[in-house]
Amino acid sequence: MHIGRSMGHGSAGLFLTFPSWKLMNIAFNDLNPFPMKLLRNRRSMHREELEAELCELEQIKAAYVKERAEQGPQDLKEVVSEEEEEI
Repeated sequence: MHIGRSMGHGSAGLFLTFPSWKLMNIAFNDLNPFPMKLLRNRRSMHREELEAELCELEQIKAAYVKERAEQGPQDLKEVVSEEEEEI
């Protein structure tokens, strides 16, 4: 497959051809603003950050569940909101 451009000079126009592999190499390697290596590195970095945050949230959740279990069931009439405590 050849990609080309016609430069009109009457009926005997000049026709330039480029091999498709060369054109693809230019488009995906030379002109590519997002090389795969950079994308993989950034994806890996952000994934590590997200996994650390998820681990921290799981620890907070486990501590909350443990605290609630130690408190035992509470009667809703005995529960006082923070606003009522201030009054």
